[in-house]
Amino acid sequence: MQVNMILASKMKKKVTKSSKLKGHYAPLVYRLVEQEHFSFPQVSQFLAKHHSFKIGHTYICKLYPQMKQTIEDLLDAQRQGTSVL
Repeated sequence: MQVNMILASKMKKKVTKSSKLKGHYAPLVYRLVEQEHFSFPQVSQFLAKHHSFKIGHTYICKLYPQMKQTIEDLLDAQRQGTSVL
């Protein structure tokens, strides 16, 4: 029984800040930067204040091209009426 618990705990995937930023917060960051014209320090402050998600603005800047590409691919697929999922 203890062996199963140990294996289950080791098999759990650790949620990292980068995966949370690229997954959950990507649409929000994209909207803030592209439509609201926020700078990366402003995005960092917004996430900390309104979502209790503290992350550095340089890290957001580093991951932003990947997030932007993902969101734009989803938007293009949505416009064409095809499903990516």
